[in-house]
Amino acid sequence: MSSRKRIAILTAYWFLAFMFVWVTPAWAYIDPATTTYIIQVAAAIVITLGVSLSIFLYRFRIIITNLRVTLHALTSRLRNRDTKGKQQNPATISDTPSDAKSEENKTDAPGLPGASALLTEEEALAAGILDYPIPVCKTYTALAYGSSSTEKIESDSAPKLESTHEAGDESRKKQSFLGAIKAFGHWLWDDTRSRKQRWLPSILIAAATAMTYGIFSMTESVIANSSQLIFSFAEIIGPVLIFGLVIFAIVFLISLCFRGRIFDFMLCLALSLLVCGYIQSTVFNAELGELMGQSVGWTDLGVPNVIFNLLFWLAVFAIIFIFGLLRKEKIRRFFWRFALFAPSLLIAVQLVALFSILPPVNEWQTEQPSGTTQVLSVEGLYDVSSNGNVLIFIVDMLDEDFIHEILAVDPHFFDNLDGFTRFTNNVSVYNMTFPSVVNLITDVPYDPSIPSEDYIANAYTNQRSFITDIRSQGFHSSLYAEPPYVYTREKQLEGLADNLDDGVFGINYLRASLQLFRLTLLKNAPLALKFPFWLHPDILSYRSIGVKVSGADPYWGDDPLFYHKLVNDGLRLTNEPQFTYYHLNGSHSPWIMDANAQYVEKGAPLLEQTMGCFHILNEYFEQMKRLGIYEDATIIITGDHPVHHTDGLLEKPMLVGLFVKPSGSAGTPLQYNNAPVSLANMRATCVEAAGGDPTPWGRTYFDVAEGERSERYYYNRYSFRTGQGSWDYLLAKYRIVGDARDWNNWELVEQIKVASGTFIS
Repeated sequence: MSSRKRIAILTAYWFLAFMFVWVTPAWAYIDPATTTYIIQVAAAIVITLGVSLSIFLYRFRIIITNLRVTLHALTSRLRNRDTKGKQQNPATISDTPSDAKSEENKTDAPGLPGASALLTEEEALAAGILDYPIPVCKTYTALAYGSSSTEKIESDSAPKLESTHEAGDESRKKQSFLGAIKAFGHWLWDDTRSRKQRWLPSILIAAATAMTYGIFSMTESVIANSSQLIFSFAEIIGPVLIFGLVIFAIVFLISLCFRGRIFDFMLCLALSLLVCGYIQSTVFNAELGELMGQSVGWTDLGVPNVIFNLLFWLAVFAIIFIFGLLRKEKIRRFFWRFALFAPSLLIAVQLVALFSILPPVNEWQTEQPSGTTQVLSVEGLYDVSSNGNVLIFIVDMLDEDFIHEILAVDPHFFDNLDGFTRFTNNVSVYNMTFPSVVNLITDVPYDPSIPSEDYIANAYTNQRSFITDIRSQGFHSSLYAEPPYVYTREKQLEGLADNLDDGVFGINYLRASLQLFRLTLLKNAPLALKFPFWLHPDILSYRSIGVKVSGADPYWGDDPLFYHKLVNDGLRLTNEPQFTYYHLNGSHSPWIMDANAQYVEKGAPLLEQTMGCFHILNEYFEQMKRLGIYEDATIIITGDHPVHHTDGLLEKPMLVGLFVKPSGSAGTPLQYNNAPVSLANMRATCVEAAGGDPTPWGRTYFDVAEGERSERYYYNRYSFRTGQGSWDYLLAKYRIVGDARDWNNWELVEQIKVASGTFIS
């Protein structure tokens, strides 16, 4: 075995060993800011020097070869001139027969232009001038072909011969250029394999691509998130299969359009994307946890992880392309077998996994919101009463830090909140929309030991709500919120919401399939390219894929649209007292609104969107003032939770912004209150504002005195990794005594395991 083969085998062995063989982790600390970067820089230097040296040696060899050819041509011409001088000697000519002379004119002048052949590539190889064929050899004068062998060389016609030679050079250049293009085309397109021989790998790779990027991944997403989707498995399985068939047809038909090296290139490209995509979704996504409905912490992935993941992709691409494009027979046979085996294996593995996760047939058609159903409609969205209003504006994820950041930019931003009091020591009860809002409405503590849907169903079943007490005071109640984080079935809100209306709805299955395909690209893309494919959980809600057939329009949180209709249609005055709960998208992603509540196609900073929400509220309050109903209204502006902290235990206080305007407080500047309050105080505040008895619901915001050492609890749900690709959730319970702004007043009481099937909101 040659040394080159031995080196190649050892290199391949150690590469596979380091890249694919799982090893036992060493529990030691290595500073990634030094060692990792040094290794990367050293590897980059070695690769750069190696490539540069190989290019230099190749160019040097070409220069030496051209020099040898030129020198041989020069010596050949000088030798032919001496031969010509001897032939012109009269004595020699007189002694030579005429027929012999004719023969000499045909064959004895190999170095002169116009001879039958000066020096062919084969002759140059035989003479030892070249040690391998070169594609450009025919363009050199020493290797060029002359004109017809019947031409005679006459000393008195040298100028004519010279002009003829120049014309021949021009013709040869054109023929050489066209020949090079033709030769390159043959090099790319010629193929000894028949079309049927190319069918088998094309079919297998197309089928594996359809399975990996289509059927399996899309079906898995539907099954894993069935409780949060507005369509059932039975409704979507047909479109998913059709979408997979389309992927198969596209990949297969594209491969049939090519042959030769172009076919090999396309085969390598498809195979590389297939292998890398599958490995990415099964191995390298473990650090991300759930990919649907959870904002990915891109900065937490770390530069080394992103670079290593990208280098892995490049390494797989390089290996497959090198083996796929080399022309050695053994390598070609090996690659051909791999091109048949790899997609076959991926198809088999994913089929087994698919059948193992399929739900029973009798569960394919579950009770879903599509079809005829009740919805929280937009009916009465802008209704206000001349006889009293209790308004709640939930600005989703209104973190107290956002309030401070806005004031740092504009210290007078909130001064126009006429009659409001800002509570600076307010906390929510939970760190996410679910179960924060359900707990607010029902006053039922969250049970982390059961799935989310079961908790919501239990919370709304035979439970008294503070909204019931408000309705008993003659108030019309309207709730504007979205499933599944606030409710999962509209029947749960019967008796609480007067804007429950019947509607007939369908699904745009093409759009749903495209969004599921986008989720697949998110799963299969390398870490460095995932961000463009991230999708908000609402992308598979009514807002994106729902189609209303008849009946009421469902409500969904679209803040710019809410503002647009508020400005154009205005508030509508009614006689019946109004209790209204608005759940705005607020500071939560996606950030698509600027500070003037206008759509921003390319996105806007989080702080601008938060300012845009208050721009909407200011317009709402100005219209209330013009209608003369602002003075007697009770208005609460707050968030359902602070910014998400789901990566571990808390390291600082988590507070929520809160502004409260009690009835009769108009005409006073913004006040400040440091009382230790929480979202739980909202129930008593609203019941008292409606004229009811707040005692069963605790104390109002204004009943809590500043400086109290009252006790509050905050629950923070976070995720942690338990194994390769496996994540669990814990609910960390914190006890807060006194001022929540002081981290020393926060005490971790216990951590509770969260059951599977929990919403991520």
